[in-house]
Amino acid sequence: MSYNLALNSADKLRARLQQSGFDAAKLEADDKLRIQDYYAATLGKTSRESYPNPVKVNEMILAWAKVIKWAEQNGPETHS
Repeated sequence: MSYNLALNSADKLRARLQQSGFDAAKLEADDKLRIQDYYAATLGKTSRESYPNPVKVNEMILAWAKVIKWAEQNGPETHS
């Protein structure tokens, strides 16, 4: 199982899994749980995860800037 985190920390995910009866540490040790950490990059931090997202903060900022520029140029979508 793989989780891509963008809005919460990996520690919060692990806590939720534990509350649901899963042993997150064992799942990770057995390579049955992989956490892709986008969240740390949004905070300008380096991920501590085994499978950190390779996206760097600069790349993420540039991607968002392109999305914002596109939205400003094209305006909101309208459906008739």
